[in-house]
Amino acid sequence: MTPDSLYERQRVLTRGGYLTGAIAGKGPGSGIRATVPNVTRLLLSTLATDALSEIEARTRKVASLKPVDGKCPLTGELRFQNALEKIFGSPELAKSVLRIEVRREDVGATITHAIGGPRSLDRTDFGKRERRPDDPFPPGRQIIAWLDDSSIEMIARHLQDIAAGVPLPSHTPPK
Repeated sequence: MTPDSLYERQRVLTRGGYLTGAIAGKGPGSGIRATVPNVTRLLLSTLATDALSEIEARTRKVASLKPVDGKCPLTGELRFQNALEKIFGSPELAKSVLRIEVRREDVGATITHAIGGPRSLDRTDFGKRERRPDDPFPPGRQIIAWLDDSSIEMIARHLQDIAAGVPLPSHTPPK
C-alpha cells in the first residue's frame, strides 16, 4: 500500500469520526496520533476492504464483530476491535498470536494463538456466516486478508516504543 493510499484511508476514517486525537497544523507534530486505537482502526480498514468508498462502513462492521463463543478467550474482549487493541497494546500478548485474519465476503474474523506453548493452538472466531439462498459465494470461496505473527509483534513493539517516546528505526519503503 502506498503512503498516499494510506493517507486517503486516514482521511476517510477521520472525517467519519473513527480516528481521534488530531493535532491541527501541517508538517511534523500535526495530524492523527499513532495510538493503539487509531492504529488498530487503520489496520482494520486495510483488512476489511480495498475500496475507498467502503472503508468507513466495512471497517465499523468488522470492528464490531462479536466472538462466536461469547468472548475472546485470549483477551477477554467482546468485540473484534477491542481484542485487537488489547493485542497491539501488549507486546507480550502479541507474541502468542500467530495470525489475525478477516474474511471479506462473509464478514468474519479469526485470531489464531498459542496456548501453553507453541504446539498448542486455539482460535477465536468472530461473526457468524449466514448463508442466503441467493448468495453468489459458495462456502470456502473467500477473500481473506491477514497479518502474520511477525507483523503483529512488530506493530505491538512499535506502538509501545511510540508511547514511550522512543524513536522508531528509519524505514525506506520498497520502490
